[in-house]
This record gives sequence, C-alpha cells and structure tokens, in this order.
Amino acid sequence: MSSNVTRLRRLRLHAPPVTPTEFDEVAEVGRTTRRRALVVAVAASIAWLALCAAYVAFYVGLPGLAALAPHEAGMVVAGAALPLAALWSIMLFVGRGGELREHSDMLRRQLALLTYPTEGAEGRVRAVTDSLRAQAEELNHVSESATFQMERLANTLSARTEALG
Repeated sequence: MSSNVTRLRRLRLHAPPVTPTEFDEVAEVGRTTRRRALVVAVAASIAWLALCAAYVAFYVGLPGLAALAPHEAGMVVAGAALPLAALWSIMLFVGRGGELREHSDMLRRQLALLTYPTEGAEGRVRAVTDSLRAQAEELNHVSESATFQMERLANTLSARTEALG
C-alpha cells in the first residue's frame, strides 16, 4: 500500500527567511526565460517560412505552384505548417511547465517563510510556555487542596455516621 504513495521532496524546515525581493527575483528569471524561448521560437518560425518560400520559389516556381492540383497544394501547405505546429506545441508545453515550476518554487518559498519562526517567536513561545507551566502548577496545587478537603470531609462524615449509629 505504501508503494502507491508519491514521495515528495522534503522541505527544509530551518531554511533562512525568504524576503519579498526573492519572490520578485524568481518571477523575473521565469519571465526572462520565457521571453528568450519566445524569441527563439519566432526566429525559428520565420526561418522555416523563409526556407519554405525559397524552396517553392527555386524548385517549384510560381507557375508550377499555380498548376498544382488542390490536394497537392494542400500537401505543400501542410508540409510548411506541420513543423510550425509541432514547434509551437512543444513551446507551449515547455512554457507551461516552466510556469508551473515557478509557481511551485514560489509556493515552496512561501511555505518556508510561514514555517520559519520570526525573530520574536522564540520569546513568545517561552512566555506562553512559562504561563502554561504556572497554570499547571496552580491547578495541581488546587487539586491537591481539593483532595485533602474531600478526605477530611469523608473522615468527618464517617465519624459522625458512626457517632449516630
């Protein structure tokens, strides 16, 4: 049954505090990477279309293109468009994965920020602990006092019951 459980990476519980500027840095790195990938994809698309246009112009020619049957013209268009569709599908897949990775990293950093104690947290925890300890000691003292009084009351009641009987 435990073999069906997905193992997640462990969070560093004692990580240094994360600042809001670190969130901005992570977001900026992601934006820069996506911009570069977009520029490369646009350049590759333009280069592919120029290569297709050069091929048609040099090997087929405009008169030969006009003489193609409809299904042949469709194959030329599909041959030019299919690599572009594949390129942009891959770009969208990779881009979405990068966004998910960026958001996961930001959430992980936010969790680290929430789980890492603040500067005054240790003092507050110590004060709450001392207060709870004092309350527990007082409760023990009151319980012992109540137990002692109950025993005295039971002894008095039993002595008076024997005196009556």
